[in-house]
Order: sequence, then C-alpha cells, then structure tokens
Amino acid sequence: MDLKPQKKIFKRNITITSTLIGKTIKAHKGAKVGKILLRSNMLGHKIGEFFITKIIGARIAYRKKLKQKKSKLKLKSKKK
Repeated sequence: MDLKPQKKIFKRNITITSTLIGKTIKAHKGAKVGKILLRSNMLGHKIGEFFITKIIGARIAYRKKLKQKKSKLKLKSKKK
C-alpha cells in the first residue's frame, strides 16, 4: 500500500480505475483538501462521490438557535 499521498487532485469528476487502486490521494473538497485511500470497491465511481462538500452541521445548529429564539419569544408574549 502507498502510505504517502502522491498527488493533489482538483478535478472531482475523475473515474477511479484499476491503476489507482491501493493508492492514497489528496482531493479538493471545497475549502479544504482531504485524503482518501482508494480501494477495490470504489472502482468505477468518481472521486468526488467520496467527499462531502457541504457543511450540514453548521446549518442545523443555526436552525436550532432560531427555533429556540422563537420559542422564547412565544413564552414571553404569553406571560404578558
């Protein structure tokens, strides 16, 4: 197995072929670069399928804060 990342790949639409199996690569995933070890079960897929580019957790936390603020406002309005 290849322990050191050999290349940085900025194109996420490259199809994984048998020549890439067993290699570790760095791929661009939005603002960051992520490492991945290519395995035989990834054969035929695109490199971009294995990297999440959207920050989901931050958006969920933002919605929770909004929901808490709304519930506090409702409680205050009911007390009056």
